Amino acid sequence: MTAMLEAGGQLLTLFEIKGRVSTLTGELERLGSYVHIPRADRDYAISVGLRMLTLRHLVIETDDSYRANPQELVQLRYYANAIVHLFKDREADIGDDALPPPLRRDGIVNP
Repeated sequence: MTAMLEAGGQLLTLFEIKGRVSTLTGELERLGSYVHIPRADRDYAISVGLRMLTLRHLVIETDDSYRANPQELVQLRYYANAIVHLFKDREADIGDDALPPPLRRDGIVNP
């Protein structure tokens, strides 16, 4: 969720998401946090996590790209902020600067 919020409204490919999540996970591990990786397979863990986020409609998939669902930003921030204290130099709150632009009812991004 942190990776999706930090991307703002930017569409991310699966490859880009895996890169961002791997960077965040590595940062947590360097800071001494335990990060559980199912099956000891980071690629698998990220793919399953993304699938769960899309099934719960927290992340929207469009043409093999993903973005945070603007309708679910409160919940996304809640979960992202649950771990923000584990990062040394991050903001205490993932706030409005990470908001993607709102979608219209037809799913098109407002300018």
